[in-house]
Amino acid sequence: MSIVSRVELEDGVPRGPQTAEHRRRLLDELLQRLTRIVSHPALSALFDASLRIDTDRSILSNKRLHGAPHRVVHYPNGSIVLVQYESMVSSAGVTTDPISGLRYFTGLYRDMGFAEVEGRLVYLSDEVDVVTV
Repeated sequence: MSIVSRVELEDGVPRGPQTAEHRRRLLDELLQRLTRIVSHPALSALFDASLRIDTDRSILSNKRLHGAPHRVVHYPNGSIVLVQYESMVSSAGVTTDPISGLRYFTGLYRDMGFAEVEGRLVYLSDEVDVVTV
């Protein structure tokens, strides 16, 4: 169950926790979830502070603006890893293929001259699941 789904709703609008204890529990849970992401074996190296990291930088080509992957990790050897986060909670009426989207971005980076481009799709739920694309 996601943290957001446990936040009380009033007329369909999320309302924050009502007590300091409830807030503390939610913050503790959020910290645990973030720790699971940054310490995951397939992701921990991507949070190395010595690496160049770009976040949510849109890609502009000669044709159009393409949006952005959530995280682009640049290694000193010129290779890059694109990271896209995806919630396991689906939005009503919205159907997207996150793997295709990440493949699209890896193709754009190859078109920009990056020879070695890897994509990692990170599904966020109770357990972190990482798919290499």
